[in-house]
Amino acid sequence: MNLISLLFYLWELLFYGKDGSSAQATDTYDYIMFAQDFPATYCHISGECTPEISAKLHPNMFKIHGLWPSLNESEGPEFCDSSRPFDLSLLSGDLQDELHHWWASYNASDSDFWAHEWDKHGTCLKVSGKDVTQPSYFQRGLEESMSRFNITEWIEAEGFRPNSTFSMSVAAMRALIKEKIGTTVSLFCEK
Repeated sequence: MNLISLLFYLWELLFYGKDGSSAQATDTYDYIMFAQDFPATYCHISGECTPEISAKLHPNMFKIHGLWPSLNESEGPEFCDSSRPFDLSLLSGDLQDELHHWWASYNASDSDFWAHEWDKHGTCLKVSGKDVTQPSYFQRGLEESMSRFNITEWIEAEGFRPNSTFSMSVAAMRALIKEKIGTTVSLFCEK
């Protein structure tokens, strides 16, 4: 199957192997899912990207969607601790600048999107059995995207330039990612 551009309807790349590598299983979740998506894909599928939204997005790079504590056989957990609501003031100016670049919203303000991700998923994440802080949740997502799972960089290293006319088969994308991280990932595609 040939995908239409790197808009190629790869809407979310989901990482963190269920083998436990780089994930911390707890009594409330089995693994951590790291989700990324490609702005051109979202805009094409949803039709929701206004010129203002499109202008703030780097159209040729994958963006973070979230870090999601997940269960092997179902979704969740979600919204684990309403006593720790999102608080933008806890994120330093430098961290916010990085989030605007790597973890931007496609259809709401960035801070509204971060609030949603924190409230729904971040409040469920634990490290060494302890709740993560809001800054550490977002910092971890940035570190994963920029270091461990920089899909845009991998594609460019193969001689491809992600843009609205680029296309790559699902099999080639899976093989590239498996080569980089050593495990198979889930690709969710739409025609």
